[in-house]
Amino acid sequence: DDEQVLAGAMGDYLGRHGYEVDVKSTGEEGLQVIDKKPPDIVVLDYRLPRMDGLEVLRRIKESRPEVEVIMLKAHGSVQGAVEAYDYLGKPLDLEELRLVVAKALQSLRRSQELDYLRSRVDKENPSREIVGRSQRMVEVKKLIDQIASIETTSGREAPAILITGETGTGKELIARSIHAR
Repeated sequence: DDEQVLAGAMGDYLGRHGYEVDVKSTGEEGLQVIDKKPPDIVVLDYRLPRMDGLEVLRRIKESRPEVEVIMLKAHGSVQGAVEAYDYLGKPLDLEELRLVVAKALQSLRRSQELDYLRSRVDKENPSREIVGRSQRMVEVKKLIDQIASIETTSGREAPAILITGETGTGKELIARSIHAR
């Protein structure tokens, strides 16, 4: 925010509520900080000197799409800022700001947790990476299931399997899928 008093009040209030805050008065200063140490959330004024808030928002989303942005607007509606997490009008209610920041942080944490869980599922089940519905792919998937279900009743290790094919056909993916199963 370019209004030093308001920016300071927001920073102090959020700081007292446990948030680590870095206050900047221009879009350029804010972008430099974001490049060096990306924050979880940015509270961004629509009206800034030299570079308006929409341009700053666009640049943030280009370089750091995971960062949640809360836009502050003084008059009317902000058109074109659909990438913002939420909007707050001025004059600003600091308690409302704190609630929106907490909600944005909670949403961000849920998104990070979901990404983590999805990556775990993908690592644990490489056969999900095998795409295609052609008759040949259906046959390959059935073959993987058959191989994976082989049980050694004699106490020996499972038999060795040789996977052949041209470069780039997915031999390693098939091998990882069999191994994981």
